[in-house]
Amino acid sequence: MINHTGAQLEGNTHEWWTTKIHIDRAQEGRLFHDWHYFTKHLMGQFNPCNARMEACNKLLALRLTSDAPGAATCCIECFRDLEGQVNLDDNELVIDLFRGSLTRSLQEKFRWNPPVKRWGWYREVEEIDQQRMLLQQSAARCPSAVSPCPKPGAWPTLPAQSSFPARPSVQVTLGNLN
Repeated sequence: MINHTGAQLEGNTHEWWTTKIHIDRAQEGRLFHDWHYFTKHLMGQFNPCNARMEACNKLLALRLTSDAPGAATCCIECFRDLEGQVNLDDNELVIDLFRGSLTRSLQEKFRWNPPVKRWGWYREVEEIDQQRMLLQQSAARCPSAVSPCPKPGAWPTLPAQSSFPARPSVQVTLGNLN
């Protein structure tokens, strides 16, 4: 497998492969131990680690998947950390990335009146998250403070009454119309 892949390489990668083959004249691939070792060294040679690109990829992949209290605050902290590593200057791009990382329910809250600046987004999402945390804490301390939704049939239903008096029904026949 390693020899087959090596034969398919082009350009600088092919030159690198050729120098490695000259070291291992029998071309048995022992120089590379196994496939994982080979791909790791190939990546290290031609795809060096770039911390900024890794942070950018993490930023693009970041998604808030839960509306649980406290989750949005953690997401904001992670987003701001990655944003600092990437060092983006485009305010609109940062806002779009942040908005895209939020859950649908949080995005809907800003549908009609979104903040203009990125710090406004951070602040408002943190406020919503803090309200959720406070609501959860108050529900845990005093369960009767937050009343549960009534079950269907729990409320008494009154028979439908009309404000008009009941009229006797009149049968209309052809004889009555003349």
